[in-house]
Amino acid sequence: MGWQDIKQKAWKIGSKIFGSIVGATASFVGKKIVRETIPISGNDRVIATILAANDTAMQAFAIVQNQLAKVQARQNQLKKTELMLDATIAKENLAVTQQKLAHKAQLARQERELKLQLSKLWCNLKRELQQNEFQQQNDLQARQIQADWDKTKLPTIFSRHELEKLAEDTQRPLFVCAKMQITEGCPNYFRTELAAETESQIKTFANSVFKEEVRFYSRFFDNEAIFDTNAAQLQNIIPQVPCVMSFSKVTRRSAHLHYQLWGSQSAKILHGHLDLEVPWRDLAQQLQGELAGEAIDDDDLYETIGDWLTALQKIYALFAIDLYQIVDGEDPFYSVKLESIDCGLPETIARQFISPLVAVLQEVQTQRLQAFNEELHRPPNESEQQSHKASSQAREEAVYREVEYQPLTNFTSARGMEFEYQKLDELLVAQKWQTADESTRELMLRVTNRIAEGYLDAESIEAFPCEDLRTIDKLWVERSGGKFGFSVQKKLWQECGGKIDKYDDEAFKKFATKVGWYQPHKFGGTYNEFLNDTDNGKNARYAAFPATILGLWCGWGWWAGGKNRIFYSLVQRIISCSK
Repeated sequence: MGWQDIKQKAWKIGSKIFGSIVGATASFVGKKIVRETIPISGNDRVIATILAANDTAMQAFAIVQNQLAKVQARQNQLKKTELMLDATIAKENLAVTQQKLAHKAQLARQERELKLQLSKLWCNLKRELQQNEFQQQNDLQARQIQADWDKTKLPTIFSRHELEKLAEDTQRPLFVCAKMQITEGCPNYFRTELAAETESQIKTFANSVFKEEVRFYSRFFDNEAIFDTNAAQLQNIIPQVPCVMSFSKVTRRSAHLHYQLWGSQSAKILHGHLDLEVPWRDLAQQLQGELAGEAIDDDDLYETIGDWLTALQKIYALFAIDLYQIVDGEDPFYSVKLESIDCGLPETIARQFISPLVAVLQEVQTQRLQAFNEELHRPPNESEQQSHKASSQAREEAVYREVEYQPLTNFTSARGMEFEYQKLDELLVAQKWQTADESTRELMLRVTNRIAEGYLDAESIEAFPCEDLRTIDKLWVERSGGKFGFSVQKKLWQECGGKIDKYDDEAFKKFATKVGWYQPHKFGGTYNEFLNDTDNGKNARYAAFPATILGLWCGWGWWAGGKNRIFYSLVQRIISCSK
């Protein structure tokens, strides 16, 4: 039996021993987190309140979130279809397989793009809330570092000035490691090789996985003799910095992995620590029994065990960082990295250890999103409404400046109006409803060559090009999330009793009342009065826009001379163009 065969056998034996340990740890952490209901953070609550009080930002957030939900629902449906096709996949040709992969890639790209838009909205709001808070914390932190350093010196390789620099950045988590402690009763390989090998591998791993998101130091302390008291000293110096401190010890029977955490909500969830005991001696004895009679060197045996210990340190280090990003990070749609790492173990074996921890992370992420959605839909009290009303318009403009404008495609026009339709699209993206409404009126008059008349009649509507009518309707419908548009008005008109082949004055009156065009106490109201009632369109009802066109047709005297029949002509043209 060659060494590779021996090592593969060692993997299988080790997976049985350590799998139960990691599974039990993940179960314990998971139950602890379930018992600890994830409270919504102060920043999340303020952001949710801002969105709830700001119809424009709320609508933009809801549009993207709904699109994300649709994409994810399509992904789930695709997974179900994939399971049904597995039984007969051997009979399918290569083209079907390639098409399936292409659909999955397309959905994944759409999901990433939508998550990026949500993350931009989220981060822009949170960044405003944190600026003053960070400045105050940094001032207090500098004074605290000076006082604590004068009292006692923490045995790190950093000077007091360098610690002060570390404390200035409270937006990224700090991950610090101590060199692994090896006791005298351990094999020579552990004392001469394991500590240095683990340190090098963890450093390489952190640089490739954490990158700029985490500040990582592989040898933070002067020596390997680090204990809870040293963690308490460091926490006292930089209490506001989200920190994960890792230190471990290998004795003659077991390896003990310790993680101390502070400065974050995720640290509170874990009660400040995460510990794992690995009985490496049990694995060694079982391997020796299984491989009795085989030519196996002790160093090779202990090297395999060292690989296990190093892999577990990588897994739990990334678990701690992923938990921080999910609970305390700016992006609630953060993608868990633990699912895709290479920890140095065969993939089939690594899954046994990683899967329980990933399940815990996914449960925590679900709790955070649920808490946020509950806060988002909570009715604000009067004081909250007043405090955010003054800055609502400024926040709205800031948010939409940050959202990258992506024009819709296929601006088709029978009159060469494609460029003008793009300008209308930009107004609708910015949700400047009144300006977009007036632009729509001008565009429709230009398409029908009735600028001089200033209004449309039944004949001009009947001759209105279908390409242009569909383009204008598409812009309004898609940019409002299905709230505005000619086709939306047609649907509501039919729901109010309007018929396709016969004009009904009562149906139109019911429709006009629903969208806010007609109020019994304001007979013959003006277009400006309508806009004032809707705060220039910000509080407009479903299907209220486009409204300027109808206002010019009817003069807002809804039942004077039957001019409201023009709307019926528009509905008929929409139906005709949709065929």
